Amino acid sequence: MKPLASLSDDVAAKIEGLLFDLDDTFLDHGALHEATYRALFRLREAGISAVGLTGRPSNWAEVAARLFPLAGCVAENGALGWYLTPAANGRTRLQQWDPVPPELRRDRVAKLNEIVREIARAFPALALADDGHGRVSDRAWDVGEFSTVSPEMIAEVTNFLEDRGAKVRTSSVHLHATFDGHDKATGAAAFLSARLGVDPGAVPLRWAFVGDSGNDTPCFNVFRVGVGVANLHQARLAILPRYLTKLPRGAGFVELVDRLVAARTSAC
Repeated sequence: MKPLASLSDDVAAKIEGLLFDLDDTFLDHGALHEATYRALFRLREAGISAVGLTGRPSNWAEVAARLFPLAGCVAENGALGWYLTPAANGRTRLQQWDPVPPELRRDRVAKLNEIVREIARAFPALALADDGHGRVSDRAWDVGEFSTVSPEMIAEVTNFLEDRGAKVRTSSVHLHATFDGHDKATGAAAFLSARLGVDPGAVPLRWAFVGDSGNDTPCFNVFRVGVGVANLHQARLAILPRYLTKLPRGAGFVELVDRLVAARTSAC
């Protein structure tokens, strides 16, 4: 990994948008600070679009898309998202993006609910994440938010889920099981294509990504400007980002925004 300061002005000035993880990247242990929130407005003022990209549930993305200065928010590790469109009388209407047909979505929800029951029987000490009521495409268990779960147990649960055909993603706080095909990288590209008409193949070149954990590695793998905040756990990641901020969590997010805005401003 290179320090963020080594990102060239030429490359930074060509970035059209920023995709960002929430937990331990945009948020500080779940808290949103003023400087971090203000950074979103600075991106917009500089003409750089911003889209949240999180493992958190659909209803978190719904709120973020409605209240934050974003082009949208993609939830559940790339599975679905929310965005605003113009409506009558100067208002905006919230729209959902979900590429999975309703009947197939219902079938997958039934399979997920059965897996939850199996996990409860096989791993009674493992607690579901407390945001489960808002989830659509996956189910999540707490492995680092309010509970401490050993890497060995995470590996055992992962094998259990994969044996049942589920795909598993692990963030800094949760272990996720899903039957959807998208990860953060492919889901973000599909969302930006549907929402903004961006060529999916151009997303890793024209957009930057910032994150910190295992479910961010698909983005670290493909984004030319893939950035980790300083609290990133290197030993737990199979793929590392190209750049690393000096500061952790929200302060690292602001550091990246400073770099992108400065490059865009100097190029104008």
